[in-house]
Amino acid sequence: MLTPPLHERLARLIHFGHARHETPLSSADLSDRISQRVTMAVSEQAVEAWLSGDRTDIPVETRRAITEIFGLVDDTYLSDPQTAAGADAIIVMHERLLMYSEARDLGVQHIATRDTERDPALISKVRAELRAMTKQQEQWGERQ
Repeated sequence: MLTPPLHERLARLIHFGHARHETPLSSADLSDRISQRVTMAVSEQAVEAWLSGDRTDIPVETRRAITEIFGLVDDTYLSDPQTAAGADAIIVMHERLLMYSEARDLGVQHIATRDTERDPALISKVRAELRAMTKQQEQWGERQ
């Protein structure tokens, strides 16, 4: 499996990085938050170019700022993978962020993911369970 392109990873971070019932950060909001953390201002147009895939050159300092904004420990998720293990780590994080977003949207308060480090296939299993919860909620809503 190929690593998702940088613009998809950045979009996934933005989708992940907000509370339930809140809107994701806009390009302007993100550029403001990045600019507060780095030595040079980052324009809204630069953020939009990264999100569209027109630009793939996010400077290291900016990558670090973006990952800090969204609570990631390191910036490897937004880096170019140098090894197969690095690519695998990006793919696992990409799927994990989607799982967290789906859980948040369902109102799940806590989800333990420690075992997904050893068995990334657990992410797919948890996501399947989340989808089943969604279907149950939809069916329950139809009955009322």
